[in-house]
Amino acid sequence: MNNQSAIAMAERMEQNPGDQQLSDGSIQTMLVISDLDQEALGIKSLFRDDYKVLTAKNEAEALHIKEFRAVDLIFVITPFSDLNHQHAVQVIAGIAKRSDKPFVVMSNIPNEVEEVQVRKYGGLDYFGCDTPVQIIYTRIRNQMALLKEKKALMIKSSVDAMTGLTNRSHFNLTFENEWRRASRGLHPLSLILIDIDEFKLFNDTFGHVAGDHCLIKVARTIRETASRESDTVARFGGEEFAVIMPFVDAEGAKLVAGQILNAIRALAIPHSKNAKHDSVTVSLGVSTFHPSDGCSTISEPIDLIKTADSSLYKAKSNGRNTVVVN
Repeated sequence: MNNQSAIAMAERMEQNPGDQQLSDGSIQTMLVISDLDQEALGIKSLFRDDYKVLTAKNEAEALHIKEFRAVDLIFVITPFSDLNHQHAVQVIAGIAKRSDKPFVVMSNIPNEVEEVQVRKYGGLDYFGCDTPVQIIYTRIRNQMALLKEKKALMIKSSVDAMTGLTNRSHFNLTFENEWRRASRGLHPLSLILIDIDEFKLFNDTFGHVAGDHCLIKVARTIRETASRESDTVARFGGEEFAVIMPFVDAEGAKLVAGQILNAIRALAIPHSKNAKHDSVTVSLGVSTFHPSDGCSTISEPIDLIKTADSSLYKAKSNGRNTVVVN
């Protein structure tokens, strides 16, 4: 697709617009990867009324986009300006291996060899530059609708029924993905573990119904405090919660942990059995993975969890209602 056809694509869709949104009004995200600006603009213009469209010039730039986690579909345009088809296929393979995101490919020089490779690496669809714009539009819309249904089912199965937070199994999956992403992008990844102080005594004193209400209030407060789109707040188990914070260093995580501590205290939920305090409090342990730090003792995902748990234990030992950073 040359520059003129890219512009024509946008103009034709202005004359033949599709529905503005999917049925529930939500907006999905598409990432266009191409170092040919006019080509990327054509696709962005085509879908701008339907989805949030991000752009990147190459794989490395794509993986460093902070909104990458929200991407539903990657749209790759080949060949790149300085790459032949063999190199383009290698880029596609890298995207498939490193991103864990569904992708489609549009080729300006379509050929059977490239299409076979795209299918081999799990590409959802393959277009040539001569594919009619309405067909591209319709097929992408269909793919996005299917992806949306799949995502809705996944979310339903990943939510803790009581608190509405991410459950432990989905936490594990998200944590592994964010670890790999941090390792590739060499950006920090922080983990906060949170435990409600003397929660067993709270249940014993006020009953399990009051305990459930306490868990729900604490969960909601943590979610409202760790509110970035890229943060994951999960029920880690029982009265323990976890916050995964990509692109956040130790100082940033400590700041958020302190905000959570104060926000929970501000709830002023009565707890007469909480030593030294008359209300519900929490203890927090913070740990950060710095991939670029060659001296770090954290080299595996489990290490980050263990160090955060160790910090949490120290917070408990230090009298509770406090934050300890590894």
